[in-house]
Amino acid sequence: MTEAEFQRRITDFCDWLGLKWHHETDSRRSRKGFPDLVIAGPGGAIFAELKSEKGRVSKEQQEWLDALAGAGAEFYLWRPSDWPAVEKVLKYLAQRF
Repeated sequence: MTEAEFQRRITDFCDWLGLKWHHETDSRRSRKGFPDLVIAGPGGAIFAELKSEKGRVSKEQQEWLDALAGAGAEFYLWRPSDWPAVEKVLKYLAQRF
């Protein structure tokens, strides 16, 4: 599964759950390394960086991960094989099931 396909699976599931999500479609307008998705619902808000199974985290992405974690934000690095955990987190955010 490509990163784009994985992102679509996640955003479709967010839509189904009624979660709000944002993805910057023009990355030239955002800081290098900013997470792929910001997702919010009644259960809270998270940042998520998405990778294919073999995708690597860039230096800038790692800096964002560290900064967000240091600030107490919930930050996830997800790959397609993480789907059961992704589903669990998103359901929690939606406070469903």
